[in-house]
Amino acid sequence: MKWLLACVLLSACGPTKSVEATTAAPIADAAREEPTRAAPEAAPNAPDATAAAQAALERVLAAEAAGHPISTRVAPGPQGTHLVRAMIDDMPPGVGVRAAFVQGQVIVGPRDLAGFAAFVRAHEWLVRPPPTDELVTLANVALFDGLLALDDSVPSRLTTSADALTLELHVVRFPSGAKETVRVVVGSSGPAEVVATPPSTTLSAQAHPAAELEAALQRDDAAAISAAIGRLQRPGDPAALAALAKATLLPNETLAANALMAMGATPASATLLKAAWQALAPAARAKLVALARELYSDAFATSLE
Repeated sequence: MKWLLACVLLSACGPTKSVEATTAAPIADAAREEPTRAAPEAAPNAPDATAAAQAALERVLAAEAAGHPISTRVAPGPQGTHLVRAMIDDMPPGVGVRAAFVQGQVIVGPRDLAGFAAFVRAHEWLVRPPPTDELVTLANVALFDGLLALDDSVPSRLTTSADALTLELHVVRFPSGAKETVRVVVGSSGPAEVVATPPSTTLSAQAHPAAELEAALQRDDAAAISAAIGRLQRPGDPAALAALAKATLLPNETLAANALMAMGATPASATLLKAAWQALAPAARAKLVALARELYSDAFATSLE
């Protein structure tokens, strides 16, 4: 088994139970725009951009750290980038880690589907991609915090066209050793998509996204959870709403927020959310109600109390 190049550059990464890639807001606060294309050698990384990435990753981890110190590391990356990684000290391997990469003034990550897609398109990699291993490293850092482990027996595969770039990764899960295929797809517009499919599970192309979400929740597979949530936007189906309500209970706050956004502020959503949150501790419930207020309205949040 081997860790990806990103992990080697940034220090040994511990095993992780699940892969996480979400539509979390990138660390840039402004709306994401396509970065200006520049050859790697023409875009030296500004110290202030690298420092900004380190500080942003520390902010993302601050709540999870709960007072524990956070360490950051910077290492050279492919295509004239720097790979930036933040870790909560004294945590189990693969826990409390966020990563991003910097090229010039552009910061991509953590778990930044929109920013990664914009970066790929700005460099015209849909038609003229970089070497596969370099793109794997950048995707691993920007989307998965540098925590993916490759299956040695199956090489990664990159395919491109004018409409899409697809990066196919064959991944080993720890500690189970289970294998699955993770595909990162960047189209001609919009954020990247991440789809994880365990070889042992046969999912029809017509499979209901609610069933896929339920299966992903049972496997505790964050990448598959994120992909399923992305296909369940404002569903009217009670089964889909029920699966999304379960996903709002996830400890991963980004996935929980994405699930809440996907449900919409409907009476049916409110009923299912109240039932799902009923057993939560008051502080945890209040946190979710506050999130609903931020995403929707005071009236909707009040209906959840």
